[in-house]
Amino acid sequence: MGINKLWRLLPCAAVIATFSLPAEAVPQPPPPGPVLHTPASALNTALSCGGDVDDSGTAKPVLLVHGTGLSAAETWDWGYRRALGKLNRPVCVLDLPGKGMDDMQDAAEYVVHAIRTVATRSGNKVSVVSYDQGGVLALWALRFWPDIRSTVDDYVGLGVPYRGSRAAAEHCVRNPLCQPAVRQLHPESQLIRNVNLGQLPPGPSYTSIHTLFDELVTPQPTASLLPEATNIATQVFCPLRHTGHLTLLADAVGYALTVDALEHAGAADPRRVSGSLCSDRALPGADLVAMATSLPLLRPSELFDVVGGQATETEPPLRCYVGGTCAPAAR
Repeated sequence: MGINKLWRLLPCAAVIATFSLPAEAVPQPPPPGPVLHTPASALNTALSCGGDVDDSGTAKPVLLVHGTGLSAAETWDWGYRRALGKLNRPVCVLDLPGKGMDDMQDAAEYVVHAIRTVATRSGNKVSVVSYDQGGVLALWALRFWPDIRSTVDDYVGLGVPYRGSRAAAEHCVRNPLCQPAVRQLHPESQLIRNVNLGQLPPGPSYTSIHTLFDELVTPQPTASLLPEATNIATQVFCPLRHTGHLTLLADAVGYALTVDALEHAGAADPRRVSGSLCSDRALPGADLVAMATSLPLLRPSELFDVVGGQATETEPPLRCYVGGTCAPAAR
């Protein structure tokens, strides 16, 4: 074949080669997870956001999730909500039904909806800061609703009973009829066992902040340790600081570690936090008078006495999605 004829055939060969290349696989979005059965009106009412969440720019919004026996206002309004707002971070607050005493699987649906809503409204990733039971709920949501993982930037837990609470188990021994969430916080409950199965859900960075003097999340430190996460006790900075379960919400060291996680890529790094914070008892701008009004309880164990969900003698059964036994949705 002459060189000129070969040259004329090259464009055709290139076209054939182009159409012969295998097509690249288009990444598929993760499945949305189980259907939410809580009415949308209840889910929407439970979420409260500042107007700046709709125009957050590059500032990632923060979702605050409270714990057992407290309302969102009692937990956050006098402290974290005020302080984070002064950092120009859009803040949203989730108020769990029954002060967090109902079935935690129901409460987790509120967390899922809140994360989806805040991410959509802000057009940005969400940082979730949770306290006590709220941290278990956020982890449960990330484990069983894969679609929210890519929308969460930071997970920060404060005083979270990842391994359950011995105090919760003792409470239900003293009170055979106890609230659903308290039963689910028993160290040997099915919910606690399943939230800890396998590796941490991919997506966010994970920071767990706890105090070695926690009276409710016991035994310490094992009850607050989250494998694969960055686990930090406030006593790393201030060994003699007697911060308890409730006062962790006001603690300057815990807050500084939280902000460090929010303002840097990845989890909190204690090396970036100043040890001089030991001289500061409370987070900046905290209204301690309002705190005393909001948290009048002398003993954190009294949080389990708050009237909430229907008292029960047994742990609520696990939902079908936990074991993958749900019936296929009707077409």
